[in-house]
Amino acid sequence: MEKSLASIECLENLPRKAYYILGLLHKSTQLDLEILTSFITTIYSSELDQESLCQIEIQLYHSKIGIAKEILNIKAPPCLKCKFRSKNLLCLSCCHSYHKECLSSLLKEQILNKIKPCCPDCGVIIQDYEDIDPVLAVVYFEKNNSEIGQLKNYVKCDYCSQFIEVSSKENYSCPSCQAFNCGKCQTVMDYCICPKNS
Repeated sequence: MEKSLASIECLENLPRKAYYILGLLHKSTQLDLEILTSFITTIYSSELDQESLCQIEIQLYHSKIGIAKEILNIKAPPCLKCKFRSKNLLCLSCCHSYHKECLSSLLKEQILNKIKPCCPDCGVIIQDYEDIDPVLAVVYFEKNNSEIGQLKNYVKCDYCSQFIEVSSKENYSCPSCQAFNCGKCQTVMDYCICPKNS
């Protein structure tokens, strides 16, 4: 009993109603006080909007822990890498959620190991990984540089080193730095010495 009561000491930064809800839950469910304290702490330390927090409190008041947990998981899911809850997670097409920084570091690790970027949890391929972090596209192409020679539709911007997909050998503008490049020699037009551009 002393160990259970000691677990309540960590609630000092939480609102008073947290104690009340904790007492109600403990009395109605007979669950271990330490487990309930951990759950209450998770709820009040999550980035929840006031409406969601109120919904959770109502469910807990009626001892509906399962529904309260579902609301918490929907409104502030845990990042699958760092386990911290946030309402600002990236949700992949497979419905797994990560902080942008966590997912970016996981994908970078995959790329450096020559693994196609995919969900670290279930393996679903991530098509638009460059939308998560534009640096990942550069890392991917630099790591797989041997494959770039085989990709006839890709050229490297002479100015910013961004890889660009081009459909023909016409002059092109880099979407990243806006530099205008020669389609023949792939240098910035200001430095191009090709006969047709002189």
